[in-house]
Amino acid sequence: MMKKYVLLGMLTITCFIVNSQGKIHKPKLSVQSWTFHKYSLLETIEKADSLGIKYLEVYPGQKVGGEIPGVFSYSLDKDARDKLTQYLNYRKVKVIALGVIDKEYYNKNNLEHFFEFAAYMKIPFIVAEPEWQDLDEFNRLAAKYKVKVALHCHPKPSSHYWHPTQRLKPLRIGQIWEPGLILVTGQETVYK
Repeated sequence: MMKKYVLLGMLTITCFIVNSQGKIHKPKLSVQSWTFHKYSLLETIEKADSLGIKYLEVYPGQKVGGEIPGVFSYSLDKDARDKLTQYLNYRKVKVIALGVIDKEYYNKNNLEHFFEFAAYMKIPFIVAEPEWQDLDEFNRLAAKYKVKVALHCHPKPSSHYWHPTQRLKPLRIGQIWEPGLILVTGQETVYK
């Protein structure tokens, strides 16, 4: 039993409940590819598939691997993107989020490239920790590329969004909470 808890603790699990057009969909159990950061993305996809996990959040910069050169990011050329998409389809695994995109990854010159990449790869979410002054640009690009943004919550002081009561109301930006990171903040995980 303890092994199950340890495994769950090691995996950063993200569940999305999408409420669109009044329909509530079942949560999609996924894994953040950082869990397997010592492996290539192709190996990560294989490992997720072997565990029965069909959804991934992939971090930017993970080496793709195999015959596909480069890292998972907007810098992948069309051929590499298409080969990766074929492999994902073969494994029946879907990338549902790209992230975490934070100030270490994005700037004013490359932010739109992340959104273009997500749209091309049919990734519905970008998980991000934008600076306050960049929220409007994230919101604009989310609408332009029809890619939703979920705010990530690294522990304080590195994140603006660390506290569970932090709320934002832009058109296309929501929040995503990882149970392990909530515990690091010192917040109670059950609210009355």
